[in-house]
Amino acid sequence: MIDMNTVTDEQADYMNTPMEAVEEIDMLWDTLSAFFPELGDYIETDFCERTARRMVWDIEKGFAALPDKFRAVAFHHAVLTDDSDIVEAFIKAAKNAKADIDTDFSDSEYGTPPLMQACYNKCRNAFVSLVAGGASLSVKDAMGRGLAYACVFSHNLAFMKWVQKHGVVFDLNNPVDAVLPLAGAECSVAVLRWLIEDLRGDVNTVDAEGHTAMYYACLFEVRKNILFLIDKGAYPVEGSENAFVPIVRRIKELRAQRPSDIIDFEIDREIQKLKDFAKKNITA
Repeated sequence: MIDMNTVTDEQADYMNTPMEAVEEIDMLWDTLSAFFPELGDYIETDFCERTARRMVWDIEKGFAALPDKFRAVAFHHAVLTDDSDIVEAFIKAAKNAKADIDTDFSDSEYGTPPLMQACYNKCRNAFVSLVAGGASLSVKDAMGRGLAYACVFSHNLAFMKWVQKHGVVFDLNNPVDAVLPLAGAECSVAVLRWLIEDLRGDVNTVDAEGHTAMYYACLFEVRKNILFLIDKGAYPVEGSENAFVPIVRRIKELRAQRPSDIIDFEIDREIQKLKDFAKKNITA
């Protein structure tokens, strides 16, 4: 049992917060701690708790009084609620402050704008509200990465198809977004199939480092993706085709045989060669 005589005011406030808000604040920490060094201080504000409780009524007034260093954190928090009323109240508050929702609320670490945060976290309601409120579908972070890049990290094919219908362009030849290469490690076979077969992506498209989807699938040891990409004619690193061919040929020969534990063992041994190949970043 907790001894209330030893509980600090801060702990007491946290314990008196509804469980839904506590869970959201915990989620907020897990999601945004890498983006905002000032997150811990923001979480201690009443404004954070009120947003977690979906208290729309005081957002405009509270936002105007919020220190500038917390406004971007608060806006990203609003996005993560995925609550249309909350997000729209933030957009109105931002416009009252004559702020640009694409550029004035980017995180302090990577320059991630709110609309990209919505894509990272599959926040459909927030996405619709932000676009309706004037957010640009061409927005980029400080590294020049766009919405398609963020969508890869949603790991969700249904969401990717949905945002595409809402105007997000998946430029599979853009080495900065590197949609196809990243999908090799971050996404399922279903996503890779959509990018390659439906969107006509080149399986050997490279990122800015010259790496392909196969390279990342090998690097992060995603067996299903490796086998799928082999079937599509993939190789790990730009210029590595010749060194890669014998391993691929052997895997295809093994997969053509009757499945068995021995065959699976042999396939895994060849896949290990691919992993070693990718990790050493050997080029022919």
